[in-house]
Amino acid sequence: MRTKEKTKVFFIVKIVLGIASVLSFIWFCLPLFWGVKNIGNLLGMLVSIFVVSYLVVITKLAKKGYHKIVKILNPIMISLGALCAAWVAFLSGCMIYGASSTPPKGATVVVLGCQVKGTKPSKHLKLRIEAAANYLREHPEVPCIASGGQGNGESLSEAQVIANYLVDFGIEPQRIVLEDRSTNTKENLENSLGIIQEKKWSEELAIVTDEYHQFRAGMIANKLGANSYAVSAHSPWYTFSANYARELLAITKEFFSH
Repeated sequence: MRTKEKTKVFFIVKIVLGIASVLSFIWFCLPLFWGVKNIGNLLGMLVSIFVVSYLVVITKLAKKGYHKIVKILNPIMISLGALCAAWVAFLSGCMIYGASSTPPKGATVVVLGCQVKGTKPSKHLKLRIEAAANYLREHPEVPCIASGGQGNGESLSEAQVIANYLVDFGIEPQRIVLEDRSTNTKENLENSLGIIQEKKWSEELAIVTDEYHQFRAGMIANKLGANSYAVSAHSPWYTFSANYARELLAITKEFFSH
């Protein structure tokens, strides 16, 4: 390829990456308007800023004649970018796979808690409760564990809020058992399995959580010796970027943890 053609291609690639990075930055900023801020959108914003900054720096270096530095840096950054993109694609595939399994008949329902605001569920938790209520109405023979402790700013435990709203949605209170001591997904499932074993219920779990969270929840359940299946709540589009990116980090950690 001629030098002029290479320059033109490189210019087009820079423009495309620059636009993509700006759009990515906006996408990761969106959850902030709904009060969602976590390591996921922070990481996404930082990566977007880094890419734009790199493109500006590399352009200035090329204009000043530092072509050898550019030739060294570009292959390194392209390789790192390709590696990260491949890993993200793999984990995204895992998330899709994790959310696709259908619970067998008789599986015990476990509703994983998340943020409660005072005595009311957050948007994410309400969607989980609605998904659980729909499943429980369709399977009147199965019991349900509402799982989640009480955190800062929560007047009731997540488990209690889940149970209250399930009853409001028409689910019989005698079908619901509270697990109100857990503070994370591992504890949710570990403590719930203790209750299940005590009551001699099925250790095949119909886990109710957001679709992006199903794969990691399943990994943890399998490590604890249970079989897991998905009853997924659909995440709001405006908070998806932050939670999706955070989940990428969490699954990566889970893969490499013992």
